[in-house]
Amino acid sequence: MSRIEKALYLFPLMPVPDMFSTIWAISFGGQELNPITRFFMQVFGYPLGLIIFAILLSLLLLICVKKLVHFKSTLDLTKVSHRFVFGLISLTFFWFIGFWFSIVVCNFLFPLSLNSGQITIVLLISQASLFLVLLWFTRTELLPVILSRHTRS
Repeated sequence: MSRIEKALYLFPLMPVPDMFSTIWAISFGGQELNPITRFFMQVFGYPLGLIIFAILLSLLLLICVKKLVHFKSTLDLTKVSHRFVFGLISLTFFWFIGFWFSIVVCNFLFPLSLNSGQITIVLLISQASLFLVLLWFTRTELLPVILSRHTRS
C-alpha cells in the first residue's frame, strides 16, 4: 500500500475520534451541531445514536476511499490531465481530513470556553498542521507525480 493510500485510509477512521470528542463536549454541556448526527441521536438515543452514526459513516467513507484507490489504479499518470486530477483529489481528501481533525480538537477544547477568535485560530492551526503532515508523509509519491516532466495529454 502506498503512502498516499495510507493517508487516504485515515478518512474512514475520523468518525471514531469525532465520536469520542463529541461525547466529551456533550459531557460539559455542548451540543451536537451536525443535523444528521442529531437525528440519529434523537432516534436511537444518546450515546447509541452517536455510535451507530459513527459506524455507518466509517463504513460509507471506507467504501469511498476504496473506490478512490481503485480509481487511482485506472489513471495513466503519464498524462498531465490524469496527474492533475489525481493530485487535486488527494489534496482535497487531505484538506478534509485536516478539517475534521480541527473539529475534533475544538470538541476536546470545549470545556475551556474559548471565544470565537480563539476557536478560529485553533481550527486554522490544527487543520493546517495535519494537512502539512499529510503532505510531508506523502511527498515522496505525490510530488514526483505532480511535478513529472511527461507532457502527453
